[in-house]
Amino acid sequence: FEEWYVYAVSIGGEVGKAVMKGYINGELKGKSEGLTVAFYEVGIGDHNPVAKNETSAINIAEIMLYDRVLPDEEMQQVTSYLGKKFGIKVK
Repeated sequence: FEEWYVYAVSIGGEVGKAVMKGYINGELKGKSEGLTVAFYEVGIGDHNPVAKNETSAINIAEIMLYDRVLPDEEMQQVTSYLGKKFGIKVK
């Protein structure tokens, strides 16, 4: 039996003031503020600079990327949409 989840990550802001938020099924699971990142990079599959190209055995049903940080209420709308679409219970 495979259990599916809606994962969402939001990263944005100025260098030294960037904020990252992580959600699982619509529930905020973590938040980091004051990040000193100069750019944001999205890696899927075998591109993981921290794990030295370690791969993951995962199934991905859909990926949605935005060119801006979504406000919390819009993030919840996207999570609800994906939950309904894939039959996943979300908060």
